[in-house]
Amino acid sequence: MIFVCSTMFLSAIGSNLNERHEANGPQTVATDPIDTLFTQYRLRATTYLSRPLFKGTPLTGEMLAECAKLTWQKWGVIIPVELALAQAQLETRLGTGGRLGHRTNPYNIGEWENETRITFKTTELGVMAYYELMASRYFTGGKTEEDLFIQFMDKDGYYYATKEYGPAVKQSYVFIKHWIDSNIEIK
Repeated sequence: MIFVCSTMFLSAIGSNLNERHEANGPQTVATDPIDTLFTQYRLRATTYLSRPLFKGTPLTGEMLAECAKLTWQKWGVIIPVELALAQAQLETRLGTGGRLGHRTNPYNIGEWENETRITFKTTELGVMAYYELMASRYFTGGKTEEDLFIQFMDKDGYYYATKEYGPAVKQSYVFIKHWIDSNIEIK
């Protein structure tokens, strides 16, 4: 679904660019649809992360967009920005709280109830690990975020957290999407 939606989005942008090109003669349009997509991704993330509530977060819109773009290039999957924000918010208040190491592991990758199994040297590495995990294990076989909201399980049937995690992520996702849509400044 995400891949299909992004493909439709990119086709629509490409079609629009071609129409503008034909209408204006042999001028070229410098905007790459992929760059536009990830510029919007960055802007949406930055808009939400700029809330005073998240002062001190180690996450940036640029970081999330770059990790999303690298993941798309490798896996052909675009992890929705609202999902990435929702999970980081639920796991560590966007890297501002939780267990020791929350700043470099805002998604609690490798965290178990009583131990930490994976640590990251930088926030960027922790964020990239999340995007890789989501693309390689959760968004497989045509699975969408809607599927994850019902059962947040990977391709082998392992839950990301608890059975109740999917509905909690959905609630946060819906709030974040609405908040961004209501507060974003289109540039």
